[in-house]
Amino acid sequence: MDHDTTQMQTYLADHRGEITEIAARFGVRPDVHPADMIFRFVATHSGFPDSYQAIQYYFADGKKSADRLRALVQQWLPDRQQARLLEFASGYGCVTRHLLAQGLPGWEFTCADIHDEAVLFLQKLGARALPSASQPEGLRLQPFDVVFALSFFSHMPDATFARWLKSLYDAVLPQGLLIFTTHGYQSLPHLGNPPFNKQGYWFRADSEQLDLPGEEYGLMAVTPAYVCDRIKSLPGNPQIAVFNEGMWWGHQDLWVVRKA
Repeated sequence: MDHDTTQMQTYLADHRGEITEIAARFGVRPDVHPADMIFRFVATHSGFPDSYQAIQYYFADGKKSADRLRALVQQWLPDRQQARLLEFASGYGCVTRHLLAQGLPGWEFTCADIHDEAVLFLQKLGARALPSASQPEGLRLQPFDVVFALSFFSHMPDATFARWLKSLYDAVLPQGLLIFTTHGYQSLPHLGNPPFNKQGYWFRADSEQLDLPGEEYGLMAVTPAYVCDRIKSLPGNPQIAVFNEGMWWGHQDLWVVRKA
């Protein structure tokens, strides 16, 4: 167990009362894994005046993302019954716990992550969780009505960006949706204002995921044209139903692609 995880175990034990109280207000499970990199980022962020507000933000932000996803699904697939949704790269349940607690009636919910510990933890939360794959061509999934990948393509390098896009799009049923976010123009100030290259992207080989190789999972920002070109290369006739610049967290771009 690494030093950061050990420190987070102590933090979780010291603040168990606050976590339990806040989770109860949101109607979700209070379990937090010590390797949850999102919780760690929030809990150690200097922008919060105290632990209570940091913990509250973690649960509130997860709920906000779950609510946005639910609204998109209800808007674009209002009549879909007995449908299936996949949350890809779900991590340790920041959003998942809210989808489980306030899900979509009649929808079967599945999540997937590259970390075996995350998969086991999500299963303990009550989710149907599956292991992901280190390479897009190795991903084996049943078809879903909706595939949702929040802040996944904001980390994929140019070498695998289009390949992952195709792999997830292949897992979408006809008339279904691929919903994802990217770092775009609005994200650049958060990344130190780097310039895009001639191909329309910027990449740096490091991230908060210290256990994953930086060249495979780093920081990626892309222009809308870069994403559009890769969507156009998908088989069939994919339709961009939504492009909303800076919509998620006030800076990540939202993409909703309908499979024709």
